Amino acid sequence: MNTNQKLKQIILKTILLLFLITLFLMAYKYNFLVPFVFLMFATIYVFIISAKNKDIKNIVLITFIIRVILAIICCFYSDSDPDGYGLRAYSYTLMPLEEYINNIPLGAYFYAWLVGGIWKITGLSYALIRFINAFLSFLSCIIAYKLTLSITNEKVAKRVLLFCCFFPNLIRFSSPFASREAVFVFFSLLFFYSTYLNYTTHKVKYLIISLICLLLSMILHTIAISYTMIYIYIYIISNLKYKKKLFSNIGAFFLMILLFLVIFRNNIGTSKLSMGGEMDIMERADFFQSASSVGRAAYLQNLHTNNPIITILILPIRVAYFLFSPFIWMCRVFLDLLGLFDGILYLLVCYRIFKNRKYLKENKFIFALTLSSLLFVCIMGLSVSNYGTAIRHRQKIIIPLFIISESCAYYKQIKEES
Repeated sequence: MNTNQKLKQIILKTILLLFLITLFLMAYKYNFLVPFVFLMFATIYVFIISAKNKDIKNIVLITFIIRVILAIICCFYSDSDPDGYGLRAYSYTLMPLEEYINNIPLGAYFYAWLVGGIWKITGLSYALIRFINAFLSFLSCIIAYKLTLSITNEKVAKRVLLFCCFFPNLIRFSSPFASREAVFVFFSLLFFYSTYLNYTTHKVKYLIISLICLLLSMILHTIAISYTMIYIYIYIISNLKYKKKLFSNIGAFFLMILLFLVIFRNNIGTSKLSMGGEMDIMERADFFQSASSVGRAAYLQNLHTNNPIITILILPIRVAYFLFSPFIWMCRVFLDLLGLFDGILYLLVCYRIFKNRKYLKENKFIFALTLSSLLFVCIMGLSVSNYGTAIRHRQKIIIPLFIISESCAYYKQIKEES
């Protein structure tokens, strides 16, 4: 390294140091110190990841920067909190520690309970929660990359990471304060990855992580019950012909049974199902369809019923609307066109899966993930009748769908080359 290069490095490092000192002083002045410290530690972690993975270094940095920028924008322009998470979280900060621990909500407001716990330690800071959500969204992208890399190869995994980095609604729901979607997607992907690692290595630690992540996902949103299909398929159905394998998974099977007993006994994440309620499950589905089919973005307002046979008949239509709406004839304002673009992206991903469907069984885990995703969209299709709500909920499943799509294309390529 010559003298000019050394001088340039010294100048750049000095500018960076002065910039960080300036940010620190501004953070201190505007009561932004805790979020700033968290952001610095998160940035260091991101640089460590990018240094270890030089092939994806630029994508990793861009993924992180995009989400941090959105979090900063949300801090200055504020974001909505229609479900009142902030107010509930603040009420938790006022509770004595013992009362706080004894009042864990086993539903959507578990997110507010988590936020309240963080605020009890750091003090009230909406910015901190936005940065945490942004960081969890970033980690979700990395987990998706690692899962795909374990199943396929570097090239395919890189495409998945690029998709996660730039997919519009994954960015949109990554950083707002009230976005429990970011937390849900993080635990969901960690569940998929740890389940896959347990499936391939048979290590108990991965099964335990998987069960914990499933439990947390179900608390955050009832729809995570669809993920149990992965367990049912890879541990039971796929091994029915092989008694030895079935017997070797008996420990995992009993752990899952124990978890399900805990879930249903304590009504964990099942508040939107019939468990613990007066309505049966079909009446509950009809109730949610009716409740969501209001406003300008409502669809299929007259196409819902509590009759199970008719429900099965109209299910494909409701699933199509959930995944791909708003359609062109539903667009009335500019924002609807953005929703139309989102629906087209889902249509392309689903079409690719359908086109390569014969390769789904090349990998048991991918097939199990497909069954789980199918159950997810069926449940959501039955309970959602508003494309604004559909856009928010379907981004929870887009990463698994894209991993399935890329994996099928990968196995197709292998078959054709051989």
